[in-house]
Amino acid sequence: MEDNKILREKFTNEELYKSMNEVEHILFRSQMYIGSMYNEPITTNLYKPSENRIIPVENVLYNAGLTKLVDEVLSNSVDERRRKTRLFDIDEIYVYIGKNGKVIIRDNGGIPVVKHKIENKWISTFLFGTLRSSTNYNQELERTGVGLNGIGCKIANIFSSRFECQTADGKNKITTVWTNNMQNVESEIVEPVTNGEHYTQFTFNIELSRFEREELDLHFFRLIQKRCIDAAAANLGLKVTFECDFQDSEGYPLNSVWQFNNFEEFVKLHFSKEELSNIQLVHQYGIDEFVVCRNIGFDSFGFVNGAVCSKGTHIDKIFKQITSDLITLN
Repeated sequence: MEDNKILREKFTNEELYKSMNEVEHILFRSQMYIGSMYNEPITTNLYKPSENRIIPVENVLYNAGLTKLVDEVLSNSVDERRRKTRLFDIDEIYVYIGKNGKVIIRDNGGIPVVKHKIENKWISTFLFGTLRSSTNYNQELERTGVGLNGIGCKIANIFSSRFECQTADGKNKITTVWTNNMQNVESEIVEPVTNGEHYTQFTFNIELSRFEREELDLHFFRLIQKRCIDAAAANLGLKVTFECDFQDSEGYPLNSVWQFNNFEEFVKLHFSKEELSNIQLVHQYGIDEFVVCRNIGFDSFGFVNGAVCSKGTHIDKIFKQITSDLITLN
C-alpha cells in the first residue's frame, strides 16, 4: 500500500486524468482503428509475374495497419464506382506506391465542387478531413460498398505527413492539402477546368516512422498489387493500373494492368495451364455469381460488395446447395 501511495504522489491529478481529441486518440491507440502496426508472417495468395498466375505464398510479412491506409483510399474509389448516387461512372483506377511511402490513387469519377450548405465546407474537404463524415448514413439507399462508419480515407490522412485530395466535377476542380496528421488545412484552391474534365486523385505521404520503418518492402507492394487485382475481379469491366518503384525477387516488374470480363477469368489465374486441362469450371451467373472448380478439393474465396470476404453466409449458401445435392445422390 505504501508503495502505491508513493507512486500516486509522484503525479498530479492533471497528469493522471486526461482527455484526447479524436485524432490524438487514433494516433495513440492506433490498433483500435487500423490493426497491428508490426509485421506478421502469414500465408496468402499473391500474383507471381514469372508464371502469370496467383499462387499461395508462405511467410508473407503482413502489416495490417499499413495495408489498411492504402486499402481505405482504394476502397473509396471502388465504393464510388458501385454507388448508385455517383456523379460519374468510374471505369478506371490508378494506384502508385513508392518505397518512401508516397501513394497516389486516382479514379475517373468526381465529386461536386460545391460547399456543403450545413457544414459550410467544400464537400471534398468535409468528406476527407472530418471524422464521421460519410455518404453511407442514408438508410433509404442500398449499401453496395464496404464503407460504413465514416472513418475511411480520413485514417490515411491522419497517418500522413501530407495528404492532398484533388477532385474535378466537369466544371471546376478543388485541391485541398492537409498537414500535421489532418489537423491543419494548409490550402484550398478552386479553379475552373476545361473539356468537362472529371476525376478524384489522392496523393499522400505515409509517416513510416510511426511504423518503425524507413521504407516500404516487397511484401507490401505485392499485397497491394493483389488488392488491385481483387478490386478489378470484383468489379467486372473496371480497369485497375498498379505501379510501383520496385521489382519482385526474380527481377520482374510488378507494374501491371488488370481488367476482367467475367469472374471465370480471375479464377483461371489461380491455376497453371496443366491444372486447367484437368479441372472443370462451372460458372453460374445471376444475382450471386460463382465459379465451382471440380477436382481441386475443398477451398474457397469470395467477395462481398467489392471486397475480399472468403468466409460467411455467402460461402455457406453455395456449400449448402452443393452438399445437399450430394447427399440426395447418395
